[in-house]
Amino acid sequence: MLTAFSVIFIGEFGDLTQIQAANFSAKTHRPVEVFVAASAALVCVSFVGAYGGRLLQRVLPLGAIRVLGGLVFLGLGVYTLVQLATS
Repeated sequence: MLTAFSVIFIGEFGDLTQIQAANFSAKTHRPVEVFVAASAALVCVSFVGAYGGRLLQRVLPLGAIRVLGGLVFLGLGVYTLVQLATS
């Protein structure tokens, strides 16, 4: 458990999701609500990753999963750029 905690803590520390959480907190001035929402989202995503990853790999090859993940991040990046350009 300590190893899993350490790896995820270090990986998430500078992750895009943490930067977005800081951005939402600064924008809304509601850090407690952002903390609760971000924590709940991380728990849900961790559950899906821990239990759904193996099931997903039975349906799709690992290469396709990686490409789809990359496309999701690309979409999030485009969305962020559009938000920056229109604010």
